[in-house]
Amino acid sequence: MKYLEVDPNLFEYYLGKVDQKDFNIDRSYRNKTCYVSRDQNSGFAITNDGMLCHVFSLKSGSGVVAVNKAIQMGANRLSCYNTKLCEYYKKFGFMLAIREDFKGVDKHWMILKRNGPKGGASCVGH
Repeated sequence: MKYLEVDPNLFEYYLGKVDQKDFNIDRSYRNKTCYVSRDQNSGFAITNDGMLCHVFSLKSGSGVVAVNKAIQMGANRLSCYNTKLCEYYKKFGFMLAIREDFKGVDKHWMILKRNGPKGGASCVGH
């Protein structure tokens, strides 16, 4: 699947199609590059230093492709807001680094196993 770099406003349009009523997500795109699949069914953003953000999937299976592509493009850490997502990202090689309370919800900070302490990636700088 090919992903195209898109303007943050266009990315926001596609991301807005996903039901995100449960969380007030920081929608700042400063220092982030946004990507949408050619078929417009999935996308993600990556910060300049490798933080994976705003992953979305509108079609079953397209999230797997999006996360794998993001890792290929340099994503090395992420945060997610529930245990189900934490377990999902573990399938891609991410591991839990920190769990914290965020407005009454567990927030999980995860890093790629291959980018652990020896690899230099950390959860700092989010």
